[in-house]
Amino acid sequence: MRALGLAHHCKNLLDDGRFASMTEIAAVEGMDPGRASRIARLAHLAPDVVDARLADDGDRIALEHLVRGGSLPLDWRTQREKLAARR
Repeated sequence: MRALGLAHHCKNLLDDGRFASMTEIAAVEGMDPGRASRIARLAHLAPDVVDARLADDGDRIALEHLVRGGSLPLDWRTQREKLAARR
């Protein structure tokens, strides 16, 4: 939940032009740039994927696991397929 909130916070900072990059945000937030980049990807998850993960009973995949490896597809249909394949 915290990672999802942080992802949207970072996206808002970039969208508002307050920072030019995730590297800048990571420095201000005291985060490792790689981790910040992975977390920021959560802001691109399909809303129903987020809802399903938040409603999950905890025995499946955390949201952050969906973005590990840098391969989060931006296409929501593909995200759903990726999630279904991991179940």
